[in-house]
Amino acid sequence: MIHSNIGGGVWVTGLLLGACSSVADPGASGTTGPSPSESVGVSSEASTEPLACPLAQRKLAVVYYGLTTAQYDRIIAKHPALVVLGDHRGVTPDTTPSYFHSRDPDIRVLAYIPMNYGGSGLPQPTSCPRVEGVDGACANTPKSFDCSALPITTRIQNVMAAGYDGVFFDETPLDKPNYVQNCAQLVKNSGAQKIVEMNPGAVPPASMLSDIVDIVSVENHYDSNLVGFGVRSARFMAEQGSVDDAATALARLNTFRVNGGYWYYAALSYSKDLPTWFESFADAVNATTDEPHDCGSNPVHVAFRTYQNVTGTPEITAGLWSVVTDSSSTQQTGYAPTWFTVAPGAATVTFGDYGTYHFNHWDDATTARPRAITVSGNRRVNGFYDIY
Repeated sequence: MIHSNIGGGVWVTGLLLGACSSVADPGASGTTGPSPSESVGVSSEASTEPLACPLAQRKLAVVYYGLTTAQYDRIIAKHPALVVLGDHRGVTPDTTPSYFHSRDPDIRVLAYIPMNYGGSGLPQPTSCPRVEGVDGACANTPKSFDCSALPITTRIQNVMAAGYDGVFFDETPLDKPNYVQNCAQLVKNSGAQKIVEMNPGAVPPASMLSDIVDIVSVENHYDSNLVGFGVRSARFMAEQGSVDDAATALARLNTFRVNGGYWYYAALSYSKDLPTWFESFADAVNATTDEPHDCGSNPVHVAFRTYQNVTGTPEITAGLWSVVTDSSSTQQTGYAPTWFTVAPGAATVTFGDYGTYHFNHWDDATTARPRAITVSGNRRVNGFYDIY
């Protein structure tokens, strides 16, 4: 709930698959590719994004519950893909979406709406007691942090009428799947391009990631393993308060992306001014050399990145050789981190060793190189390296 008020080795993740080349496969274990390089190739081939996706190539998401246009301007200056704005938004009239859109029409502005876990009321304060709801229609009357109540249907209608690009539903229940999907549908009734984000504050059941729920927030659980869901990383977000500096936030963003997520934001407080280090954090996120977000890309992508295989936060290691061979036997190569477009179907991927960098295992615990995969949508391919 986010109410408004190294020693050892290397991990390679991610290949978003681009330009074709005919280069020999480095082969199985013990092979050596080209020397490490800092250069990263990015395909210029256009990809078609579905209507409910943030702008391609943007990497920053921001959660801000304040009301100050000076803070809005700081956010807009960093060209985020997504901005979540706080509770009590969407009352009539509300010109906040137009403030953002008139200055940067490619920002997707989401309105915060509390779900009270499908019921009404909050654990705290006690003057706002919690009343349990049922799993069914999206028809409860959730209360905000100040105990003011408004039917959830009215909240959704208001924010859609105000021009928000979607809804960030906080306090999403894990035990009311029909209620969750019904609320998502009320947003999508205003247009398939509207973005629906659910925040259960935990790793969700797979059923929550439906065709009408675009993003799920795991909130503080940035270190949870999400790779096993088998969905694109841009369907996951994590956000945290009480983070003191940009270095900590960036380290956690990296961990989140290693673990299969994408959108990450941190601040001292969501409701007060943005942290003094917001600009340095945003600049670093925008400059990351991993793949752009993979929301619904067509053609599909696979991505490679390299990390030191250590306990705790892995460190990115650039420049190891990666190869993908698609179903037509077309090979594409590059230095991690890199990404390419690739034809759907059967494919193989491999990483080359170099110098002291020695491949250990893939993210599915197998060790054979090359590794066979099936490409049916965007995905990452992760591997661990030892250094000795």
